[in-house]
Amino acid sequence: MKKQYDELVKKLIEKYPERKKEFITGLSEEVELLQIEKLNKIKAQQNNQKVFKSLDKIRNITRSNSNLLHSLLEAVKNYATLGEICNVLREEFDEFNEQLAL
Repeated sequence: MKKQYDELVKKLIEKYPERKKEFITGLSEEVELLQIEKLNKIKAQQNNQKVFKSLDKIRNITRSNSNLLHSLLEAVKNYATLGEICNVLREEFDEFNEQLAL
């Protein structure tokens, strides 16, 4: 399925090179700008102290092998962004890299 999708994206890029970014990301420039604007509004409303505290709580819980759900919800309620939360999780757990078996 992914191979078919990749081939379709390549064909679309060949036919419409000016829309390459849209085909790769799935976002038009208009939607991308709207999302950036929304993110900036959220960041402006953040209480940085609460965000940092909730991100530290996530970090500490990952080290104790406890349930993350409540701390993740707390971080979201404090307007921590998905990127901020994922960065903490990546720092603690690293990223999964699928090993190809030939």
